[in-house]
Amino acid sequence: MNFTFFDLGYAVKLTNGETDILLQGEDAEIFLKQVDTLKELWENGNPNYEVFPSYEKHLEVLIEPYF
Repeated sequence: MNFTFFDLGYAVKLTNGETDILLQGEDAEIFLKQVDTLKELWENGNPNYEVFPSYEKHLEVLIEPYF
């Protein structure tokens, strides 16, 4: 599956290509903070090449539990 997200301003839309999930309010804020933390980790170098070969794969691990 290919998981991704879209920041809609008022909410965050998560998608796996077949199903969309909308996060609003505090849930959206928490998710976006997690994404920011993930970006910071990757800006300082890959935290673990063996587990996460790319930023995109690491992001998918963050999104997948919502489905």
